[in-house]
Amino acid sequence: MNILYLDSFELSFQFESDKGNAVCEKISAFENIDGVISFFRQRLRFDLILYNPHIFMQLILNEDYRFEKYLADLPVRCLPYSNPKNILPIAQAIEDKLIDLFPLQNNEVEEAVDSYCGKCVLVTGAGGSIGSELVGQLIDNRVSKCICLDLSEFSVFNLKRKLASRDKDLVSVYVGSYGDKELLATIFQKYDVDLVINAAAYKHVSIMEDNPYAAFTNNVSNFLELLRSAKVFGVKDIIQISTDKAASPSSIMGFSKFLCEQLLANANRFMDADFRYSIVRFGNVVGSSGSVAPIFVDNIKNSHKLNITHRDVNRFMMKITDAVNLILLASRIRRNETYILDMGQAYKIIDVAQTMLKYTNFSFDETMLNFVGLEKGEKLSETLFTDFEKSSMKKKDKVFVLKYTPDSTFTDEELASIYAGNVPSLQELFSRIKL
Repeated sequence: MNILYLDSFELSFQFESDKGNAVCEKISAFENIDGVISFFRQRLRFDLILYNPHIFMQLILNEDYRFEKYLADLPVRCLPYSNPKNILPIAQAIEDKLIDLFPLQNNEVEEAVDSYCGKCVLVTGAGGSIGSELVGQLIDNRVSKCICLDLSEFSVFNLKRKLASRDKDLVSVYVGSYGDKELLATIFQKYDVDLVINAAAYKHVSIMEDNPYAAFTNNVSNFLELLRSAKVFGVKDIIQISTDKAASPSSIMGFSKFLCEQLLANANRFMDADFRYSIVRFGNVVGSSGSVAPIFVDNIKNSHKLNITHRDVNRFMMKITDAVNLILLASRIRRNETYILDMGQAYKIIDVAQTMLKYTNFSFDETMLNFVGLEKGEKLSETLFTDFEKSSMKKKDKVFVLKYTPDSTFTDEELASIYAGNVPSLQELFSRIKL
């Protein structure tokens, strides 16, 4: 068997001699990665290629180069390593290049330049993946003040580190619940808030299936308190970040987000408010905490199999930057509408797993996957909007726009009960719409 070893910019070629012995000879040495690339452009043929993980890391980080392009269909394997930490920089490199691993649509929406200049914005859930990116973009848009609220002390710690180089006078950070009436009063009394963007929520489907009261308390009751406080202190502009799981919900989490959409859309009628609102629905945001790609990266780092619920499960995917741009666009318009990015075709999760494994091993083997079955509340496929919503839907550039149209999901009596804080009845409502 002819084997090529790629190790420390040095190539060795092992072959079988006339006497049947394995002979290994050094055939090339390179000063840098360009020499390695040049070598593979010759399309030399081998039975097996073994590579050093550290060299591989540099190969995949080369922006103008794709290693496997020059390897045809050869079997490729990573050299054995005695220290498992050797794989960490590779996985980290993949994590840093997640967006490049599969071709998401180029969904740059119209920029909201200067729309936030001089505005005071409260961002709840500011320490999350989307929230923290949003805060950075708002600062770039020259807001007068960005007030960051998050329940997680650790998330706030990470957010403050991320913002360490920014102007400290532009940011105020609070640890606490966005449903804390006293805390909200403190914030609204201290700052003249122009806009509230709610990125706070429990988002994990399986966890919320086991904790329905927590889902409704955090996602619904806290949101209602946020609306009440905003009304009391004269804040009229509200942005609610939702999810594709709110369309025809099959889970407690999805239903709680659907209910929040309904509560915001009906708030002016039932709360005697005068809100100008926008709702933004997202698919799976690549690279955000809890999304599938970072979970796969973590499994790769620890040499674990990749768990996939079902061979045919698929999800809509978008970049964090696209998600934030859509929020900024929606909050600039505020026409009491729902905005959904056209994310193209949904991605099969098994294809995402195969792509990520290919970038660590180049030889996909289904034994690396573990099919665990759909969890309670999960769907094989998500939908961005319901058939009922399609009737009032328009599309502008790459954004679907839904004008709220009342449906028969809730009676006025049920909505009035929910606005009054009757949380325990919500599980009964969810059970009814699932029938």
